[in-house]
Amino acid sequence: VLEFKMNEISLKLEESTKVVSNRMVFRGEELVGFSEPLIHMFNKNQGAVPVELQPTAPNQILMGDGYGDRTMCDGAETPADVLLKFGFLNDHVDEKLESYLDAFDIVIVNDGSMECVLKILEGVLE
Repeated sequence: VLEFKMNEISLKLEESTKVVSNRMVFRGEELVGFSEPLIHMFNKNQGAVPVELQPTAPNQILMGDGYGDRTMCDGAETPADVLLKFGFLNDHVDEKLESYLDAFDIVIVNDGSMECVLKILEGVLE
């Protein structure tokens, strides 16, 4: 979904940039499943990602919508030197905000816009 949206707005990624996520599999225009291995809430770390797909760049971005997502880059073969973590908090904002602010560098609340993420990516990729 992220790669689709980035392509839609003509934001091209460098060859060295990798997006690690579940990918939708289509047969024609019909969604028939997701790529393997399926990344889910109980294996969201680099241990679930084949080494050849793990990011190796010194600067990386993590985006997650659950508190457990904060550790998605843990266990990488080549850990990031700089890791910018975006947290998306859409429910129980008042109760969870403090813990999200401790866990993520930037927190976007209430189904907020991706504008912040896109502006940072545009600045980095220019």
